[in-house]
Amino acid sequence: MVDPGTLGLIFSVTALVGGLILAVIVAVTKRGVRETEPYLCGESEADFSDSISPSATEVQWGLEKTLSSWVSFVRTKIHTGVIDDWWSLMIAWAAILLIVSVVRGWVWP
Repeated sequence: MVDPGTLGLIFSVTALVGGLILAVIVAVTKRGVRETEPYLCGESEADFSDSISPSATEVQWGLEKTLSSWVSFVRTKIHTGVIDDWWSLMIAWAAILLIVSVVRGWVWP
């Protein structure tokens, strides 16, 4: 049987050596972000500069402006902050998804 002190010394030395190896690997490896041009099916970005899609911020702003009446309805009527309201909506939504998935499975196997 191994002495507990020896076993503790072995584990400590192993942890220390492993920590030093990890520190050296982290110090040696290059950190940073690799910046590359967008890969557009092998073509350069200049060829597609007119057809590049808008940023996510612009899409979100457009959706908020377009759907402002729906968003205000959701915030005032549906988003009450009461957990029972949320549960009732989620149960109804899950039931609808279950029915659609079962019907879709029967109709289109």
